[in-house]
Amino acid sequence: LMAVVLLLGYPFIERKPSVTKKICYVAIVFGLMLFLSVFRYGLGNDYYSYIHIMRRIDDASFIEMFDLGYEPGFVIVTKLITLFTTNTDILYAIYALIILIPTAYAIFRYSENIWMSTMMFISLTFFYCSLSFIRQAIAFAIILLGYKCFKERNHFKVMLFIFLACLFHSSAIIIIPI
Repeated sequence: LMAVVLLLGYPFIERKPSVTKKICYVAIVFGLMLFLSVFRYGLGNDYYSYIHIMRRIDDASFIEMFDLGYEPGFVIVTKLITLFTTNTDILYAIYALIILIPTAYAIFRYSENIWMSTMMFISLTFFYCSLSFIRQAIAFAIILLGYKCFKERNHFKVMLFIFLACLFHSSAIIIIPI
């Protein structure tokens, strides 16, 4: 994955950059991350835990599913997925899309050096952590979606994004002082 980021970085980002080439670069690299996220059987500390959680949420009634000890946003998204399928590949694909699309957008939109930001996302283990700590990674992705509000110092909208992130992992509350 790092080799792809580096090898495509020069022809797509550095050499005669254009918006189209940048979009292609982000689509290829994050598409590869999506592929790895979906077909990663057993990879990640919590891989089997999330399968167990999905089954527990699927078996629970509407009221019972909120008593399982997980944040409500995560429970609702997982329950919506299980209404259509209990295929774990699809479950992990949807989780990965929820995580990777906002990350790719934030890197494309706000990074001055797209290939370096992508390399940092991978090499600083944020991508690997998104395979294990799915609820935290979803919360992080929601915070990234609110980055524009952070820059504009729109405190009300920032608090809305933090609230939404806390629906997936309560640790997102630490963003408030930031």
